[in-house]
Amino acid sequence: MSSLENGIRILQCFSAERSELRVSEVAEHLGLPKSTVSRLMKTLAESGLIEPDPKRRGYGPGILAFELGNYFQKRLKLLDLVDEALSRLVDEYHATGYIGVLNGADIVLIRVRQGSYPVRLVLEPGYRGQAFATTIGRVLMARLPDAEVRALHPDPLSHPEAEYETDIDSLLSDLANIRRDGVAATFNTNFSGFCAIGCAVESADEPQAVAFSLSFPTSAADDEIIKRMKKSMLVEACEIGRRVKDKYWQEFRSVPEFDSKIVAVDGTRYTGRIGSIP
Repeated sequence: MSSLENGIRILQCFSAERSELRVSEVAEHLGLPKSTVSRLMKTLAESGLIEPDPKRRGYGPGILAFELGNYFQKRLKLLDLVDEALSRLVDEYHATGYIGVLNGADIVLIRVRQGSYPVRLVLEPGYRGQAFATTIGRVLMARLPDAEVRALHPDPLSHPEAEYETDIDSLLSDLANIRRDGVAATFNTNFSGFCAIGCAVESADEPQAVAFSLSFPTSAADDEIIKRMKKSMLVEACEIGRRVKDKYWQEFRSVPEFDSKIVAVDGTRYTGRIGSIP
């Protein structure tokens, strides 16, 4: 493996949960000699992609990485349209809003809007999660051919933290439903006790599809609230899609009437009627 490939692997070790890394932990994680990792991290630091932290004897993201991230976001004019739509949805439903993109078999959050609901799960921009277990990941994968989705995922699929498991055939069946309905809902698949509803849009002029979602406690919304959320998100996605010439949304004819019982991705039915989002 080339030095360039190993350098990329080192950069991929950074995440929202691991914003600072030491040579020893990177070497152990990647299975590389400490001398190799030390040399490559010094080279990355000289370029500005990472920078040393003498106090903690490690490295964090550098100014060049920050600048590249900003350039990436500026390229996506679509992102501003999605951000405006998500702001309206968060104001209306008080749930936490997320915007993310697909990266291989994972999703990466790039913007977060905090809701005002008292109980909420707030993840930071840069959070990386398994796409199959998230609403954002599912609506984005629904835009891929089944063969590509199958190639990205081993079978069976497992998310131990949420105690959620599925298989590739069930996932592909769920993605077919998302393509039909334009919207996805997941319950207790990424974090136990939380659910999310989301849509994805793609500009004819930009290379990256973007997804947005609302997240809230499973116990906080009844079926009617969830149906309203789905319809509101579809309206926003349709409007954005028409503006950016997204072929899928240009051909999307109507907002479907959803069954009064919302079917979760694991096949169980959500029947909670404890309360509603104020």
